[in-house]
Amino acid sequence: MNSLCSHERLELALAGLLTADDESMLHLHLDECELCSAEMERLSGGDPATQEIAAMLSPDDLDDVLPPREECSTADFVVEHLEPSDDPTVLGRLGSYDVLDVIGRGGMGVVLKGFDRELKRFVAIKALAPHLAHSALARKRFAREAQAAAAVVNLHVIAIHQVQPNGQLPFLVMPLLTGESLAQRLKTRGALELTEVLRIGMQAAEGLAAAHGQGLIHRDVKPANILLEKGVERAVLTDFGLARAADDVSMTRWGIIAGTPEYMSPEQARGEALDGRSDLFSLGCVLYEMATGVSPFRADSTMATLRRIVDDKPAAMTSLVPDLPPWFKGIVERLLAKDPAQRFASASEVNQLLEQCLSHLQQPGSVPLPASLEPRNTGRRSRFNVIRKRVIALLGLFGFALLGIVLWQVSQTPDNPRVDKFAELDTDHDGRLSLTEFSVDRTPKFAAKWFERRDADHDGFLSLAEFVPQSASSGGKQPEEKPSDKSLQAVPSGVNATHE
Repeated sequence: MNSLCSHERLELALAGLLTADDESMLHLHLDECELCSAEMERLSGGDPATQEIAAMLSPDDLDDVLPPREECSTADFVVEHLEPSDDPTVLGRLGSYDVLDVIGRGGMGVVLKGFDRELKRFVAIKALAPHLAHSALARKRFAREAQAAAAVVNLHVIAIHQVQPNGQLPFLVMPLLTGESLAQRLKTRGALELTEVLRIGMQAAEGLAAAHGQGLIHRDVKPANILLEKGVERAVLTDFGLARAADDVSMTRWGIIAGTPEYMSPEQARGEALDGRSDLFSLGCVLYEMATGVSPFRADSTMATLRRIVDDKPAAMTSLVPDLPPWFKGIVERLLAKDPAQRFASASEVNQLLEQCLSHLQQPGSVPLPASLEPRNTGRRSRFNVIRKRVIALLGLFGFALLGIVLWQVSQTPDNPRVDKFAELDTDHDGRLSLTEFSVDRTPKFAAKWFERRDADHDGFLSLAEFVPQSASSGGKQPEEKPSDKSLQAVPSGVNATHE
């Protein structure tokens, strides 16, 4: 904070105690410093609208000659700032435009219905609210809205016909769209059909992609800033008053938070640096509300809302609307991820994804879901698990069958010590003897010789039938097999020459 950022200096200015030079320097400083501008507005009496009304209601010399006013509104005050018109059927003129009606008002201005005499067309004129016209900060934000929106050329971003940043009431001129805002539609109809949710979300994402392509972040994506044009099913993003270049950190210095709390991203609620993924979180809030009719993080106060956004998960959408498909729930949950890295990479990706989902919903038989949303992505692993379980089950059955055969052979074989010897040597209990198992307590040379002789099927293993010759298994005495004298001579003295 530099030396000009002084609370005492602001109080002296309000008291009229600064020198002319100091006052001039402070005026220049307030044009650049958002913190001091906001503090000056607060010290001067709080809400500027309240100040304006209070000033108009204060007694003065005109009270004796003017009839008392029963009410005072910002819209009335805007009308009083219009120039007179030569046409008695209009309210007045603003620049070169006839003003026909007051359409509505927002946080920073009033929207008027105007008529362009030269081009013979109706227009919407957004004028900065008079109670903000004296604020350098408000003028800067208002001019920035026009510059930001004018830089984005897209079917789903409001076009700007003309900008008049100077004058007593700065204003910008836009097309007059017949229809309603998404907020109005949600208020009258509640939750929308899924096809309508996808269509509006897809078009809003396209508008955001165009803005992000220009390096701009909207920062205030919400139902009230999405216009639904009547008759053409077109959604249009409006109100870029908070839009800033992605590398512009002035909106977050001093911890200033700008935007609508219910639709802020967690990083926006914390006053951190933002990128386009912040707008995607806000879009996820809008999709959630369109599908359920309920704002996902709404709470009783601003602080409670911000706390929910940063720390809590919203209620499961299926608990509010059970028939929502799982793939849609997955899209919204990913958009509402607390960590920006876990959201979609870009608004363009979201636009394409929602467009494919809408096509699938309209033609499920011919248009599949996007590959990233198909159940097979998770089902592939499930099918692998099923196959693996089946293989294990088959191997288990085979093992039981083999064990049964061995037990049956044992049960069919008369008492014979050779059967017990087979069971003793079969250390891996697979019902057959390898050469290693057979060679236990045998001289390797003779073990290999007798193993080869008894392996009748030459499979490298001895079955019980091969280990117990027929004569022995039938109850006869197995003749002693002796190696030849030549073989016996080859056995070193002192070596255990146990053999069959």
